[in-house]
Amino acid sequence: MTTGWSDQSFHRRLATMGDTAEEKFESLQEGGSFVRFGFNRPPFRMTHLTSFTRHTPDYVTRDGLLVECMGMGRDGVLKFKPEKYKALMEWNAKQDVAERRGQTPQGRQYYQKAEAEMKRENWAGAIQNLQMAQTFEKENELFKEKIAEVRERQKNA
Repeated sequence: MTTGWSDQSFHRRLATMGDTAEEKFESLQEGGSFVRFGFNRPPFRMTHLTSFTRHTPDYVTRDGLLVECMGMGRDGVLKFKPEKYKALMEWNAKQDVAERRGQTPQGRQYYQKAEAEMKRENWAGAIQNLQMAQTFEKENELFKEKIAEVRERQKNA
């Protein structure tokens, strides 16, 4: 008779915690399309680290997506402790900000140039760089919003 997951000692569970979900994720990925990002049973206690740092997602993909692998219980429900959920929501918010600033190297490059022009209040230069950024990322909502915002500032200047 096999022992259920929840009936095992914590040390026995810790020895394989997350491995099944992570192995499944890795088996579904193309070679080289991801790298390990978060901690995997580090050789020290992590109680002195912030919750945000302790709950760093497991992987980052070639496309810049953060991936947290978790298994589900027998009931098929994915369960988060509130602390982990909050930390992962913080990671998600930070990643969303990074993605909005550009998903391609060219989009990010022109967005950064636009930001520099906005600081100098060179509205025409900012618009030009935002439009260049948008040629690489036509659906980027931040770029669209910033173009409208900068055009309004240019009118009022």
